[in-house]
Amino acid sequence: MSIHPTPRGGYVVRWRDASGANRSKSFAKGEYRLAQAFDQEVKRAKRLGYLPQLESSKKTVGQVVEEWWAAHGSQKAPRTAELYEQLLVSHVLPHFDTARLGEVGVAQIEAWLAKLDTGPTAKRNALGVLGQVFNYAVRAGYIQGNPCALARKPKLPEREPVNPPTVEQVEEIRSKLLAKGRLGDATMVSVMAYAGLRTHEVRDLTWFAVRENTILARSSKTGRTRAVNILPPLAEDLAEWREACKGQSIVFPTATGKRFTKHTWDNWRKRIFQPVAPEGTTPYDLRHFYVSMMLRDPSYSRVYVAEQAGHSLEVQDKHYAHVIADGQTGSFVEAIRRARGQVFGKEAANVEQAAAPAGGREV
Repeated sequence: MSIHPTPRGGYVVRWRDASGANRSKSFAKGEYRLAQAFDQEVKRAKRLGYLPQLESSKKTVGQVVEEWWAAHGSQKAPRTAELYEQLLVSHVLPHFDTARLGEVGVAQIEAWLAKLDTGPTAKRNALGVLGQVFNYAVRAGYIQGNPCALARKPKLPEREPVNPPTVEQVEEIRSKLLAKGRLGDATMVSVMAYAGLRTHEVRDLTWFAVRENTILARSSKTGRTRAVNILPPLAEDLAEWREACKGQSIVFPTATGKRFTKHTWDNWRKRIFQPVAPEGTTPYDLRHFYVSMMLRDPSYSRVYVAEQAGHSLEVQDKHYAHVIADGQTGSFVEAIRRARGQVFGKEAANVEQAAAPAGGREV
């Protein structure tokens, strides 16, 4: 290990790595103190036994991104993989592709975030992806710590409180779709509103997953499956739609009989859903409606609602705190029956109160 001058007035530090191979690092003119500090660091690393980590930190971020993606990219859900690729190509690699892994610190991360010409959500997402890359580098022994973990995350704007449609508005949406002869679309609205399925869970739903009393909803993001209890009004809607589409394996196929893609779903939302929904209402608002109505029903505990919706109690309390503060207002099933009676111009018959499964009632 030694420092040598170069013909152009710079310096080069030379040493032997753990395998005995010759290694070197160059410094520009006027950087003797940096070269000296690096030489001391190499000596210290060799003495303390972390020379391999110091040497591997010369890998570029781009090289590690390739390794990480080859090892873990195929394990991501399709939509997640698409988002990660977009973030890497648009935000991460243009800045860090050739940067040495060991030379990227917290200051460089925060400077990059400040320069990104995008909103705080995209910045946080990009930081999250880069953080996964650095976590991989730590596990692989390339570096000792993840600078992304210490970087300050951009502050998100205050989110507007969840403001879902009313049960009457949900039934109005269904009524308008049925008037157009779109029974399948009306049933899809019922599933999102009365079972709380996420949009991707509805798109991937098969009749195999629709049991007598439950729907097996699988999240493509987490890979977990939960059993959502079917409320009586939804059971009636599903039975009618099952009879009308015998022979299909997909519950809600496109007009060509295939599963929805992001493109065909966006078309459905714009061309079919938005014209019959209250202004500003999205399909995902139907899930918010489900959680809100379940929380307002004294038959169900907060823990049970979180299990049915497939999110944590912490997330639920954060996003639906104002709903919980409003207090309980009565049976969800009875509210559906009354709304159907009003919207469809007839008395709501067979008003039933949903029986919560064991452990579902507040005690």
